[in-house]
Order: sequence, then C-alpha cells, then structure tokens
Amino acid sequence: MVADKKDVELKSTSKLDQLPQPPSQSPQISCDRSHHNYDLCAITGPTVLDSTTSILFLVDSSTSTPPSIVEKIRPYPRKWEKFMMNRIKELTITSSPESPKCEVQHHVPALVFSVGGYTGNFWHEFNDGFIPLFITVNSIFPDQDFVLVISKARDWWVNKYADLLQTFSKYPIVKLDDDNTTHCFPSATLGLISHGFMTIDPALMPNSETFTHFRAFLDKAYGNGRIHPILKRNSPMARPRLVLPSRKALTHSLFLRSGSVFVQVVPLGLEWVAEVCFAKSARAMGLNYMEYKINAEESSLVEKYDRNELLIKDPDKKDLELKSTSNWTPLQSPKERQISCDRSHHSYDLCAINGPTILPPHNLYFLPCGSLHSSPPSFAEKIRPYPRKWENFTMKKIKELTITSTPQTPRCEVQHNVPALVFSAGGYNGNFWHDFNDGLIPLFITVNSVFPDQDFVLVITEARDAWVTKYADLLQTFSKHRIINLNNDNATHCFTSAALGLISHGFMSINPALMPTSKTFTHFRAFLDKAYGLGQRNYPSKHKSPAARPRLVLASRKGSLGRVILNQAKVKRVAEEVGFDVIVFKPTPRTPFQEAYAVVNSSHVMVGVHGAALTHSLFLRPGSVLVQVVPLGLEGLGEMCFGKSARAMGLEYMEYKINAGESSLVEKYDKNELLIRDPTAFRGKNWSDAIMAIYLKEQNVKFELFRFKEYLKQVYKKAKRFMDKEG
Repeated sequence: MVADKKDVELKSTSKLDQLPQPPSQSPQISCDRSHHNYDLCAITGPTVLDSTTSILFLVDSSTSTPPSIVEKIRPYPRKWEKFMMNRIKELTITSSPESPKCEVQHHVPALVFSVGGYTGNFWHEFNDGFIPLFITVNSIFPDQDFVLVISKARDWWVNKYADLLQTFSKYPIVKLDDDNTTHCFPSATLGLISHGFMTIDPALMPNSETFTHFRAFLDKAYGNGRIHPILKRNSPMARPRLVLPSRKALTHSLFLRSGSVFVQVVPLGLEWVAEVCFAKSARAMGLNYMEYKINAEESSLVEKYDRNELLIKDPDKKDLELKSTSNWTPLQSPKERQISCDRSHHSYDLCAINGPTILPPHNLYFLPCGSLHSSPPSFAEKIRPYPRKWENFTMKKIKELTITSTPQTPRCEVQHNVPALVFSAGGYNGNFWHDFNDGLIPLFITVNSVFPDQDFVLVITEARDAWVTKYADLLQTFSKHRIINLNNDNATHCFTSAALGLISHGFMSINPALMPTSKTFTHFRAFLDKAYGLGQRNYPSKHKSPAARPRLVLASRKGSLGRVILNQAKVKRVAEEVGFDVIVFKPTPRTPFQEAYAVVNSSHVMVGVHGAALTHSLFLRPGSVLVQVVPLGLEGLGEMCFGKSARAMGLEYMEYKINAGESSLVEKYDKNELLIRDPTAFRGKNWSDAIMAIYLKEQNVKFELFRFKEYLKQVYKKAKRFMDKEG
C-alpha cells in the first residue's frame, strides 16, 4: 500500500508537520488519524503508564488540553484491515489528573506499539513491524534515546529478535502484557508509521533514509554475529554460493548484500504478490532482482484443473475466483477486499466483511453496505461456518452461507452498533462432547482471536431451541446481546462488520501460541466458572456441603449405545469401601447445566467410561482427579477426547485400561481373535463404521472388582491430598 498522494505533498519537505512532535512548551495529547495505514498519537509532556490497565496518563494537563480528554489507539499499521485490527489490544490515553503513582522513572521517551496481528509470519514481522519501526524511529526520534514499550511481545519473539531490538534501543523492553509496574516517561509516542508494503519512501523521511539504510541497520544488528560452520568450511569461495531456501523463508533476502542476485520463483497467478512482497524491496536494496515465472506445466494446479480453464490459462482474469480459494486477505487492499476469506486451514474456513453489513431475513446471505464501490458487482463468497472442514460427510449437512457484494441491498430494520459473529450449531449438535469440541471451544478461541475485549452479536444457524436453552448461560457470557437465530428470525439486521466461521486448534485444544491474547485451556475453564459458578447457589444440595471424605462422581451410562458399566452397584460399593463418598451421576438432555456443574465442581474425583458424558470433566476444579475407563480398542480416542484437555486444565489425569476379561466383547468373539487380542493391529490405520460399531456400540464393561479396587486406592491418595490441600 503506497502512501497517499496528499501525504507526499504535505511531507515532501521532510518537516513532518503532520506527525506528533517531541515535547514542546505546552503538554498535550494529540492524535493524527489522517493516514490510510496507521494512526499515531503523542503525549508531549510527563507521561505515566499503568501497565495493568494499558492506560497512559498525561500528568500535567495544561489549558491547551481539556480535562479528562480520552483518546484510544490500536498501535499496529494495518488500519485498513478491520478484521485484523479487532485483534489488536486497544490502548487508552487520558489527561485525567488522577494518575497512578510512579514506580519506575525513565528519563527518555516511550515508543509504544503492538506486535500482535500476524506475529509468527516472518514476512509480516518485517512488513508490519520492523520496517515501520525503523521509519518511526528515524521520523520521531532521530539521534535520540527512547524506550520500546511493546504489546503482545511474547518471550520467543523477544528472544528471536533480541539483537535487532537492542540495536533500536539500548534500554530494556517494557512488555506491556507481562509488566505490573507503573512507568514514568518525559513523553510518549504511540503507533508505527508505514509507507506501504515493504517500502521506505525517502520523500517522507526527515533525513531521506532509504531501504538501503534499513539494510545497513540489519547489518549493524547481525553483521558481527557468529559465522555459521558451513561458511568456515567453504571459505574462501572458489565458486559462487547459491542459497536455496525452503518455503516461507524468502524474507531472508533482506540479508543479501547489495549487488548480489535474488531470484524469486513466481507460481501461477502470484505475479502481483511477488512484486509487492519481495521485488520492490530487492530493487530498493540494490540487488540484482530476477524472476523465474513458472509455466502451466510446472504448476501442480494442472493436476486438479483443466489446462484450458481460465484459472490456468489466464490467472489475472480468474483473479476473483483464485482469491476465494487462497489466503489472500493480508495482501489485499481494503478497496479490493472488503469481503475476505481465509481458506488455508485444515479444520475451518474464516470469512470477514470489513465494513457495514446487512443480513436479510429468510436468506442465508450477507451484504456489505456500499459494496458497489468497494467490491466488484455480484462478487460472492460461500462458507459453511462449522470447524470440521475435512469431514465432507458432515460438512454437506451444514447450511452454506453466501456473502455477496450485489448493490441491491435491502432496507435495514434492526441496527446493531457492534459486529456479528456467525457460525453453525449443526453437525453433531446434541452430542455433548461435540457441542464443546466443534462449537463452544472454537467459539471461545474465535472470540478471543477476533473480538478480544469487544462487543459482538452471535448469529447462529441451525441452532435448535433446545440447544440455545441448554447453553443460554454460557452464550450470554460470551455476548450480552440477544442471539440471532437464523432459523426463525424475520428481521433485516445491520452490523458494523461481520466474521463468519469458527477457529479450531484441533480436538479439545487451545494453543496459546496461536492466540493473540495467549489464552490457554485454563482460561476456558475459568470462563465456564464465570458462566455457571454463581449458579451453584440454586442447587444447595448435599453435594455442596463440606466433604468428610473425598467425593467421587461416577458417570453412569445406560441404553443401547454401549460402554455401560454392567456391575455398577458393586463398583459403587467398592469405591465406598476404599473411602469415597460416591455420587452416581446420570445426566440426561434435560439435566440443568447448573445442577450438573454443581455436582461435578464440588467433587474431588470423576470416574467414567469413555463417552460423551465424560465431557462433564470440564467442570472439575484444577487439582482434582479424572479417571477415564478406556475400553478395548479406544486408547487413542481416550487420549484425544479427554486426556489432553484434562492435563491442560491442571487435572490429575488417570486411565484405567480394561483387560479382555472386563469387556463384554469376549462373550461374542473368541478371546484369541485379533479383535480382542490386539485391537490396534485389528483396526489398522483406519476407523471404519464396522469397527466403530464393535468397539463403541457393542462393548460394555464389567469390572474385575479386586483389580479395580486396588486401582482406586491410588486414586484415593491423590483425591485425599487434593481435599486436604483445600483445607
């Protein structure tokens, strides 16, 4: 994205009249929001940073700054990309005289910015981070010391770029998310200046710095580093040295010396991306830039598409369709991509409308307002917003939604001043484990990735009334706004923007490395406590009374679905003999969620055979014990469905793997058959319907009581330790 022509006219004199300036005589707060790529704010006077609240205070507000003025900024230079900016933490600047007491005094200004967004992508770390940081430092703080104050600076990121960061500033970094101290600075600047994709425009720089100066800055940071052993072995060079990088590594071309040769291999349809991402910066560094553009025969696309299709024959004319099947969102301008879809993930697709959005009644399509001027007429994307993309059989049952840019938009009837988050509650709806794995956990991930600290409306398709009623408390904890159920809503709704789809990190998983807010499964467990913890007062049964003995919840199964405990009464008696107070828990679809939460949350141990009811283990407190009884042939499922999440919540996870004599399958099959003797070998690598029917639906459990009693003694020790620790 190149700078606006107006910017060039305003700043071609290099006086930077429009940028926040260093402290002057009158302390004040000022923000420049005139740029396409970024906002920039300045506190030109004594500044207090309260790290715990992400608020910066102007200490001595003068007559030029009204009392209690408030400015807000997301200091990341992709302002045009609303979908991404919603993930950047918002900082507050205020001139309120009631600032917190200073704990650490810095005698140099602060430069505050975020490395959220696309952190982890090497190209974006330079395009959205270090190049704008270089521009900003040389524009605001030329030949001046300052402290870097960084939001979303994870430890691995700081360690990776330690040498480069120290070359920018000799002072220790203030990591805004991990710091609990109140810092004081003589002034502060918030935000990073960007000149466009991989660009430094010398006409906009006060000292006319170019990309060559940035390359020299990298040399200053890394040029004196250790020599790689391969260079020691091969020097001096008798022949020219060629580096053949693997994919995702082309940004390392920034490390080439001026005059060296850079060859970019350009796949079909990516000519513009190649120019924007690497060619422009290569020429600016003085490299001999060359392109090897592959032909149709060299592309794997010819194995999937007919070579006479426009997609192969003329990718430029097929551009719109290509964009709908690839992850182009980060590289499209907002004018081209008010509608954007990321289809690069195995489990899910994610689409966004980055602007005012209309949802007509009785129609599964969304319309960005004013789209005639921002997207081609009749441009359309389709999505099934359910995170089991790999499972074609299930995805065919999910209603397909359409996002279209047709200019014939209906009149708005209900105006929402917040975005919409749209997803499906179809699929395996009604299966308790799937309700969490395919729905509520991905919803938690998506909310904390796309809408952290932001209001939104839940728009749900295929949400049955029973499902909405069952999870009402949890859904209201996600959003205070009334749910829009697409199955029975009759109004035309308008939103400020919309995200469609749910992000999944895998089976019963939350990967903090993929979360902009670094949330973990422990945070999800705390979220459940927020939704249901207060509701326990409505169920003041004996289950809430102080326990004289460790309390064990025995999850009971019944019916023809398999995995029933055939000698359950005797198992209960054995557990009581070991020393447990035993509650037989028989959840049904009508069991109030708060009641289930109260029973499980007040217990010290949960024991159950692998099955959906064991999902109630999410209600156990960290430190309590989960014992999963694993029938024959279900070892892998046991770990995937419950073992992983239990450990992530801080539970004491244990498995009781039954032997052949404890399985009802020995009554139907010979114990010497491979099916009994070695289930792993019998199953092979694939789960067929027939195999699932055998191990999941035909199999019940009859415990060998002496063996199980000895196992429960180990469980008792852990549970008693947890109970005593509670006091």
